[in-house]
Amino acid sequence: MRGQTPVLRHNFGTREKVSIISAVGTNGKLHFQFKLKESFKGPDVVRFLRHLLRYTRGKVLVFLDGAQQHKSEAVKEFIAQHSKRLTVKFLPPYSFEYNPDEPVWEVKWTKFRNFTPYNTLELLAAYEKEFRRMRRRKGFVGGCFRQSKLPLKGLEKLLT
Repeated sequence: MRGQTPVLRHNFGTREKVSIISAVGTNGKLHFQFKLKESFKGPDVVRFLRHLLRYTRGKVLVFLDGAQQHKSEAVKEFIAQHSKRLTVKFLPPYSFEYNPDEPVWEVKWTKFRNFTPYNTLELLAAYEKEFRRMRRRKGFVGGCFRQSKLPLKGLEKLLT
């Protein structure tokens, strides 16, 4: 080994994916779940919506984009079954400025832009650490709503 340049250990192959679903609440809470190896599908979205209903008091208003899994039969059935507490509104296509959850996703493109984990578990651990940090940041979630172009004063009308 003497005189040789050390070889840096790095994963040059493909890595499994880490999918993330999240929601910011007007109650100041950030909710999130991770899934390894595959994308979220309709039943996964249902599980997340069930989580929101379990950990949020009162009525819940959720804004979803037009992703296929958000419009699945499983999601439609769940929304219909829980219509007394759960209201879902779909955002128009390409309307990121109205999505209060968008600052959460900016982290993925800024903080993790040059991050090169050795494996999927390291990536998952880094994401989880960052999402927990955002959850603890005072005022972060409120800032998400202030940054969006949603007409905040009209939101309470959607819940009545």
